[in-house]
Amino acid sequence: RGWLDFMRTVDIRRLPPVPEHPQDGDVCPVFTMHERGYEEAYLFFYYQDAWRHLGNTSRDGRWHTWARDAAQERVRLLRNQERDLQAK
Repeated sequence: RGWLDFMRTVDIRRLPPVPEHPQDGDVCPVFTMHERGYEEAYLFFYYQDAWRHLGNTSRDGRWHTWARDAAQERVRLLRNQERDLQAK
């Protein structure tokens, strides 16, 4: 089963409003309830006009600390990759 097939098996419990004018590194969680009864937060980060999957974690109230740091690191890595490609 692929990721999209899996996502069809979860119920979205809460989707907070997305920033109206997102900036690179902004994070948006999607809170879900899986068919087996456990909750998760699927995390997406904004980069270059698109929301990208960052990861997921249990919904334990600390997801935002991890996500903020992870999103900033992912943005840094993507910018470095782009810079490296342009230098070639």
